[in-house]
Amino acid sequence: MTQLVRFLVVFNLIHPSPDRKMCPFSWFASATVFIITCLTVVPMVNGQFNITEPGRRTHIYGQDFVAVIPLTTGLPESGSSLQIACVSCQSSSATVRITFLQGNFSENVTVQATSPHFVPLSIFELEPLATTTPPTPAMFNITADENITVTVLVKIAGTLNAYTAFPVDSLDGYYIVASYGMHDEDVSELTVIATEPETHFNLHPYSDVTILGHEDLPATAQIQRGIGGWVTYQTNDSFMGGHLQEVTNKPLIGIVGTHRASAEYGWAQSLDQLHLLVSLGTMYAVMPVAGNHLRNIFRIVPVWENTNITWISWHQSSGKYRHESYILNSGHVLDLTFDSNKIGQIQGSKPFLLLHHIQLGTPVVDTALVTVPPAEQFTRQSFTFATYELPDIEVDTYITTLAPCKYFEQISLKNMAGSASVLDFEKTSGTEDGLEYCGSIRQLESGVYTIGLYPHSPSEAVYSAILYGKTASGVFSYILASELNQVTCSVKDTEPTLCHPPTVPIQPASTVQTQTVTDMTDATDVTIETSTTPNKDKSTGNGTVIGVVIAVVSIVVGLIIFGCCLFKHRFGRWKRLDESEYLEDNPLRQNVRMHTITDAVSDGL
Repeated sequence: MTQLVRFLVVFNLIHPSPDRKMCPFSWFASATVFIITCLTVVPMVNGQFNITEPGRRTHIYGQDFVAVIPLTTGLPESGSSLQIACVSCQSSSATVRITFLQGNFSENVTVQATSPHFVPLSIFELEPLATTTPPTPAMFNITADENITVTVLVKIAGTLNAYTAFPVDSLDGYYIVASYGMHDEDVSELTVIATEPETHFNLHPYSDVTILGHEDLPATAQIQRGIGGWVTYQTNDSFMGGHLQEVTNKPLIGIVGTHRASAEYGWAQSLDQLHLLVSLGTMYAVMPVAGNHLRNIFRIVPVWENTNITWISWHQSSGKYRHESYILNSGHVLDLTFDSNKIGQIQGSKPFLLLHHIQLGTPVVDTALVTVPPAEQFTRQSFTFATYELPDIEVDTYITTLAPCKYFEQISLKNMAGSASVLDFEKTSGTEDGLEYCGSIRQLESGVYTIGLYPHSPSEAVYSAILYGKTASGVFSYILASELNQVTCSVKDTEPTLCHPPTVPIQPASTVQTQTVTDMTDATDVTIETSTTPNKDKSTGNGTVIGVVIAVVSIVVGLIIFGCCLFKHRFGRWKRLDESEYLEDNPLRQNVRMHTITDAVSDGL
């Protein structure tokens, strides 16, 4: 079994000043001050802290993935596959191993740098999983010796599903859960997978949610799972921006989607992988996908209270772009439609989630769902991909590209067949109406393509791309080009602080929400930050336990300093711990910890 490496945030409370020395006997006073300081500032540390790792840079490409396929609606049919593509491979090819984590299936493949490889998913090893109650999601571990992307393509009863799988290093412990359901017979489903031992997580939904197979449990129940353990949540409504959190920030995999309650209505299934909360942005550009019998709906899902949303959209009746705005709170959603072949722009005063929901046919025969990358996640990386092909079935493929208008011409799309000719984009612009971003949609012939920027493009040039496809009975979409960088670094009193200030003006929220609980260790009222569960109640028990842990760690560290100083103060140079630096600059620091996924994959509840 291959290893899954995960960097996890842990406490590191020591922050010595690098330019100061300790006198031989000052260690006792300093250690004493350190212990007292840590004990008295527990509420302050709990009240303001970094969500994960400041400035964390993660990607949609990597060398270690776990791809998850929910089997609620049945087994993947012929044509279902994993598309594996090289990303800036240093050699001419990558060696990739695909391991089915719940059986004996494994396969080694060679992926050429210039051509993706498709691994079929319709294998008989999946059949036992679909017969369990509830059905067990299938899990595949994909590892490579070069950077790759992994796209999951699933065909069931004529419907098509696709999403871009994220590498293990890009996973997190906190997500916003949202979906789109439109009919009474629609069911939204969230499948959560643990990737480390002793994983504890819970869901705080804004809709009526049940745990599949354990309907007697409340939806907010804390779930404990080992490596590969899973749970499935269902609602007959949409997920409205509920908060999925791992208690100690261990990484989770979340797959969300919507399907019909039974095959009687046609499955009309969609799938997408949850994006990290900290990767959500404040500025989005949108481009509806054109095509016969397609309807585009963009769903705005706020994270925090009093999120001011403004958008610019084209209005056919007036023949010009119009500016509108709305204030949203968590638990609310706003659905927007934009004219085909016209770009739209959406901005928020705080980061928010944007979903693109696509409906095929009237009545609807299939749907697709994709998380739109914000402008903060535009990339300079090149990506190679292949169009999705099905035997004896015509698949129409479209690509949408978005970029700052002044750099849009820097995007290069090459057809890798023959002489690798560069294809043109027909730019859609609205700069005269205040639009900062331009976009394009283009239909593609079947083949292999590479999208990126020209070699000598300005360093400020960035872009994003999404691929769409449809048949007579199915539609799918997935991200082609994007990043997964951390946008929100910390939160205080539900006010997020961005790691890198956006290039567009952000309007401040009109009000701030705080919550007060009693810290039983101090018997006084203290304000506990709600950033780890924005706008949700935080239990006194959690705050107390965290405070005690910090206090204990502080005492232990102080004793270590005490002992070391007794032994070494005559021989070493000690650096003084600056109390003010600790309080101001170092509420939490990060270390790393490695974990391995073993051969044992734990069962359900």
